[in-house]
Amino acid sequence: MRSRKPVEPCEGAGIGHAELVSRAAAWLRRHHGVVITEMAAMDAHEEPDAIGFSGGSTTLVECKATRADFRADQKKVCRIPKMSHLGLGERRYYATPKGLLNVDELPPGWGLLEVSASGKGLSVRVGSVTFRERCIRGELGLLVSALRRIGRAANGGAIDGVSVKAYTYQTKARATLGIANAAPLFTQPEG
Repeated sequence: MRSRKPVEPCEGAGIGHAELVSRAAAWLRRHHGVVITEMAAMDAHEEPDAIGFSGGSTTLVECKATRADFRADQKKVCRIPKMSHLGLGERRYYATPKGLLNVDELPPGWGLLEVSASGKGLSVRVGSVTFRERCIRGELGLLVSALRRIGRAANGGAIDGVSVKAYTYQTKARATLGIANAAPLFTQPEG
């Protein structure tokens, strides 16, 4: 059995993955209207720890409580620079305990959010650039998957889907969105 090299101590040691995800979701809610945590979907090449949606803008936050977890994340196909278009998020961040990562370890364009053991929330240590190419199909897959899950919950676990009525303040117009469980996410036009 190989002996493991000890992890370097950092200020935020003891902050676990679940706590990082919770803080990342709270940070994203200040900037985005919809936040999804730890959910997989078809067409997404990764299962984001937290992702926020606002209009056409998305922000991905990957939470890493240990250096080993960070190193494992670097092996994902969507982390390879030539394959970054398969990744989610127009902006991309790692959230870690303070002192876990050095800025020079970040992949190109990625930002860094840090939390100290005694601190609240996350602080931006390094900002993210805008990734022009990203997996929009995977992002839409997450949103559709979330709607399906909401539909199941609204129907007491039934898989029939849900109808959501939306009203606008100015017109009081009503629109209904129906979500069926068996409906394909995307359809190809015939011909």
